[in-house]
Amino acid sequence: MIRPASVDPDMRFHKARVDSIGSSRTSRMYSSLVSQVKHCMAQIQGLHLVLPQRSIRERHRLLALIEAGDGVAVSNFLDEHLSRPRECLVAAVGGVPGPEAFRD
Repeated sequence: MIRPASVDPDMRFHKARVDSIGSSRTSRMYSSLVSQVKHCMAQIQGLHLVLPQRSIRERHRLLALIEAGDGVAVSNFLDEHLSRPRECLVAAVGGVPGPEAFRD
Protein backbone atom coordinates (compact mmCIF):
# COMPACT_ATOMS: atom_id res chain seq x y z
CA MET A 1 0.00 0.00 0.00
CA ILE A 2 1.19 3.52 -0.77
CA ARG A 3 1.87 5.47 2.44
CA PRO A 4 3.11 9.00 1.65
CA ALA A 5 4.57 10.80 4.66
CA SER A 6 1.80 13.39 4.49
CA VAL A 7 -1.00 10.92 5.27
CA ASP A 8 -0.38 10.70 9.03
CA PRO A 9 -0.19 14.47 9.63
CA ASP A 10 -3.29 14.89 7.50
CA MET A 11 -5.11 12.25 9.53
CA ARG A 12 -4.13 14.00 12.77
CA PHE A 13 -5.62 17.22 11.38
CA HIS A 14 -8.92 15.50 10.62
CA LYS A 15 -9.01 13.64 13.94
CA ALA A 16 -8.41 16.89 15.82
CA ARG A 17 -11.31 18.51 13.95
CA VAL A 18 -13.62 15.59 14.76
CA ASP A 19 -12.51 15.45 18.41
CA SER A 20 -13.00 19.23 18.76
CA ILE A 21 -16.73 18.64 18.43
CA GLY A 22 -16.61 17.20 21.93
CA SER A 23 -18.80 14.21 21.12
CA SER A 24 -17.36 10.87 22.21
CA ARG A 25 -19.89 9.12 19.96
CA THR A 26 -18.74 11.07 16.88
CA SER A 27 -15.09 10.46 17.76
CA ARG A 28 -15.76 6.72 18.10
CA MET A 29 -17.58 6.63 14.77
CA TYR A 30 -14.71 8.46 13.08
CA SER A 31 -12.17 6.12 14.66
CA SER A 32 -14.04 3.13 13.26
CA LEU A 33 -13.65 4.55 9.74
CA VAL A 34 -10.03 5.71 10.03
CA SER A 35 -8.41 2.68 8.41
CA GLN A 36 -10.53 3.09 5.29
CA VAL A 37 -9.96 6.85 5.25
CA LYS A 38 -6.18 6.33 5.55
CA HIS A 39 -6.21 3.85 2.71
CA CYS A 40 -8.11 6.23 0.41
CA MET A 41 -5.93 9.18 1.37
CA ALA A 42 -2.75 7.18 0.76
CA GLN A 43 -4.00 6.24 -2.70
CA ILE A 44 -5.04 9.81 -3.51
CA GLN A 45 -1.78 11.30 -2.29
CA GLY A 46 0.37 8.51 -3.74
CA LEU A 47 -1.17 9.04 -7.17
CA HIS A 48 -0.75 12.83 -6.78
CA LEU A 49 -4.45 13.44 -7.37
CA VAL A 50 -4.41 16.43 -5.01
CA LEU A 51 -1.48 18.81 -4.81
CA PRO A 52 -0.13 19.43 -1.29
CA GLN A 53 -0.57 23.19 -1.77
CA ARG A 54 -4.25 22.69 -2.46
CA SER A 55 -4.65 20.57 0.67
CA ILE A 56 -2.99 23.27 2.76
CA ARG A 57 -5.23 25.99 1.28
CA GLU A 58 -8.29 23.86 1.93
CA ARG A 59 -7.28 23.23 5.56
CA HIS A 60 -6.94 26.97 6.10
CA ARG A 61 -10.33 27.57 4.49
CA LEU A 62 -11.94 24.87 6.63
CA LEU A 63 -10.51 26.33 9.83
CA ALA A 64 -11.69 29.82 8.85
CA LEU A 65 -15.23 28.55 8.27
CA ILE A 66 -15.21 26.68 11.59
CA GLU A 67 -13.95 29.77 13.41
CA ALA A 68 -16.68 31.84 11.75
CA GLY A 69 -19.25 29.42 13.13
CA ASP A 70 -20.88 28.91 9.74
CA GLY A 71 -22.05 25.31 9.97
CA VAL A 72 -23.77 25.30 6.59
CA ALA A 73 -20.65 26.63 4.86
CA VAL A 74 -18.48 24.07 6.71
CA SER A 75 -20.77 21.24 5.60
CA ASN A 76 -20.83 22.44 1.99
CA PHE A 77 -17.06 22.91 1.95
CA LEU A 78 -16.42 19.45 3.41
CA ASP A 79 -18.67 17.91 0.78
CA GLU A 80 -16.64 19.61 -1.94
CA HIS A 81 -13.31 18.89 -0.20
CA LEU A 82 -14.06 15.16 -0.06
CA SER A 83 -15.95 14.64 -3.33
CA ARG A 84 -13.30 16.00 -5.69
CA PRO A 85 -10.49 13.61 -4.66
CA ARG A 86 -12.97 10.75 -4.33
CA GLU A 87 -14.06 11.16 -7.93
CA CYS A 88 -10.46 11.61 -9.12
CA LEU A 89 -9.65 8.30 -7.43
CA VAL A 90 -12.62 6.68 -9.17
CA ALA A 91 -11.16 7.82 -12.51
CA ALA A 92 -7.65 6.67 -11.55
CA VAL A 93 -8.84 3.11 -10.92
CA GLY A 94 -10.76 2.97 -14.20
CA GLY A 95 -14.21 4.03 -13.09
CA VAL A 96 -16.41 6.77 -14.45
CA PRO A 97 -15.88 9.89 -12.33
CA GLY A 98 -18.66 12.23 -11.37
CA PRO A 99 -18.55 15.93 -12.26
CA GLU A 100 -16.85 16.68 -8.94
CA ALA A 101 -13.58 15.37 -10.38
CA PHE A 102 -13.45 18.31 -12.76
CA ARG A 103 -14.21 21.13 -10.35
CA ASP A 104 -11.45 23.54 -9.54
